Order: sequence, then C-alpha cells, then structure tokens
Amino acid sequence: MSEDNVQHGITTGSLATAAALAALLRITRNNEIDAVEIIAPAGEFKVDILKTEKITDTCAKASAIKKPYPDNDATINAEICAYVQLKNKPGIKIVGGKGVGIVTKPGLQIPVGEAAINPVPRKMIKENIQKYLPKNKGAKITISVPKGEKIALKTMNKRLGILNGISILGTTG
Repeated sequence: MSEDNVQHGITTGSLATAAALAALLRITRNNEIDAVEIIAPAGEFKVDILKTEKITDTCAKASAIKKPYPDNDATINAEICAYVQLKNKPGIKIVGGKGVGIVTKPGLQIPVGEAAINPVPRKMIKENIQKYLPKNKGAKITISVPKGEKIALKTMNKRLGILNGISILGTTG
C-alpha cells in the first residue's frame, strides 16, 4: 500500500519506523534515502523520507513528515526523527528524545519514567530494523519530534500523565 493511498493517515509509529529504517540504510548503503518500505500490522507502506544525514560510519539520522489526511490530528505536519547508532553487540534499544513524552502516571501500556513510545511502534521499529542490521551488530534508536512539546499542548497527553512531548502511537500502521 502506498502512503498516498492511505485515507486514514500514517501513524507516528509508522513514521518513526520509517525514519529509523532510513537512518540505518543511510549508514549501511552510504547514499541518500528518499523513501522506504516498511511492514506494519496493516500491511506494507511506502513512506517518503524528508532527509537523511550520515554523521559517522556508525551513526545517522533521518526524518519523515506526517502528511495531512482528513482528520483533526494534532500531529499532522509533524516531523518525526530517528537517530540510529550501530552497536558492536546484538539487540535493539529504543529510547525517546526531545519532543517525545515521558509517562508519569501508572495505568498506560508503558511504565512510568519511560518514553511514550507504545508497544506496537516499538515492535514495528525492531522488526523492520532487524532485517537490515549488519551481522553481529545492534542499534540504539532515539526517536524525537522537534516540535513535540508544542504539539502535545493540543492533545490529552498531560491529562493522561504524558509530559514534555507527544506519544508515538499506532496499532495498524
């Protein structure tokens, strides 16, 4: 399924997945990445990438924009970014950066003190990244949203106990 054909929008979780994959591919392929195919619970999606930047031989960052769709969503036009750093041991660690909220109240799917990156996006990121990791390597992935703190003011996050940014959500893609 193409991103252009989605009438319900692409989730912040799918955009985080796409940005993380683009950053990893920027490291391993050493060329600009303008779109990636990700696998989400609802199927395959082509996601346009705004930009990628290789920082070192083991680090890169990438971002994607949440395109408008027919819904009143506070995250429309938000830039979702991923910074990927290769590690010399297997495993994928996902953390929240600037603009991704922190859970401060119990009762959500994510423990108190953790970044508000829900389980399905975490799983999507790991599954999509794992296929492209070099042998015997792992990765630390930091998801950020440059205007996330401002966007969060238009959401119910504060009432839910998610502070200092938005949640990275998505159950289908």
